[in-house]
Amino acid sequence: MSRTRWVGFLVTIFATTYVLFSAMIVIPVIYNFYVVFADNLGVVNYIVSGGLLIAILANLVGARLMRRVRKRTLMLVGIAVFTLASTFQVAILDVTYVAVMATLAGVGCGLVVVAAPALLSEAYPDEKKRGTMLGWYNSLGSVVGALLSAVAGFVAANVSSWTSVYWLYAFSVVIFALAFFFVPNTPTDTEKAEAANSTTTADRIPLLPMASLSIAGFALSLVYMVPVYFISVIVLQNSLGDESASGLLSSATTIGSAIGCAIFGVLFRLIGRVTPTISFALMTVSLLLLGTADVVLVAAGCVMIGVAYGLGFVYYTVRATTIVAPSKVAVGLSISWAAINLGGFATTYAVSFLQGALGLDPASQIVEIFPILLVITALGTLLSLGFLAFAKLSRSSAPAATAPVV
Repeated sequence: MSRTRWVGFLVTIFATTYVLFSAMIVIPVIYNFYVVFADNLGVVNYIVSGGLLIAILANLVGARLMRRVRKRTLMLVGIAVFTLASTFQVAILDVTYVAVMATLAGVGCGLVVVAAPALLSEAYPDEKKRGTMLGWYNSLGSVVGALLSAVAGFVAANVSSWTSVYWLYAFSVVIFALAFFFVPNTPTDTEKAEAANSTTTADRIPLLPMASLSIAGFALSLVYMVPVYFISVIVLQNSLGDESASGLLSSATTIGSAIGCAIFGVLFRLIGRVTPTISFALMTVSLLLLGTADVVLVAAGCVMIGVAYGLGFVYYTVRATTIVAPSKVAVGLSISWAAINLGGFATTYAVSFLQGALGLDPASQIVEIFPILLVITALGTLLSLGFLAFAKLSRSSAPAATAPVV
């Protein structure tokens, strides 16, 4: 690949963050769905959040398809389906039509989610370099998401119809063109396995390590999304200000996540697999700060929990690609991504369950569940330390166990 095509390839991969984080476009106009389709609240809830679940399923299916289908093909199909479905999602204000288009948009996004990071991982086989690039990739995505939400809010406030914000999705056509010209046809997973004189069935996923990574990523995301979804309730309960304070604190969380992703590469080079321990420890401290009635401390907690999530998110996705065979990198990525996002999807349900169990008012009481979240993050910190110590012990005892008897 020439230098020009290499630069074009990287620009294209990083540009796909527009697709991954474009859900932020509809945030300023979500309430309109509840007004227009007030008689179909169940379907509206699916329109608002069901796309994430569909994207997760499409991501897992896409990883399976990569055994026979090239990543470039999946990416192009994903971008095309996403662009068409998202741009014209509200062309007809019929609740069934909108729900179907939301489903198709989720499918397209899920295919891009697995294809783009997989191609980036192939380009950087070294674990530390791969971690740096995936960190920058997700960091840029956080920034893009914040900008898209701001731009969509401006558009919604200054045009005659709220549906006009959906034309922002049409920009994805540019990303399709970039992918068409600059993304190469890399081998399928089956072809890579054959080149390495193995088979994709023989290259099995290590179940225990992958399960532990998935559980940790699930827990990390579950806790992180609590202040993301419920920052307005935290502000109300602790008398921290009005809606503007909620907006600023939400931005602080996003900024923290972007910082965590961006610094992952440097930090990982210094402390390696201690990174998840730091992530859960930071999250524990941040929850203590978020439970206070001081807006400065809460702001610090928002930034800190964002940093913790950014570090943990990148670590678990990168680590998932290194514990599997080269032919299973895309599968490892998809499993870790799915587990992390399932944690985010489950957050609202977990919070509602805890509030009901503790007899709390969902509209004004959230801090009372923080002790339970603290147990989760503290346990994550201790387990991470335990696994790290076990790994070091195994490495130190391995030579003695295999040394010849003389």
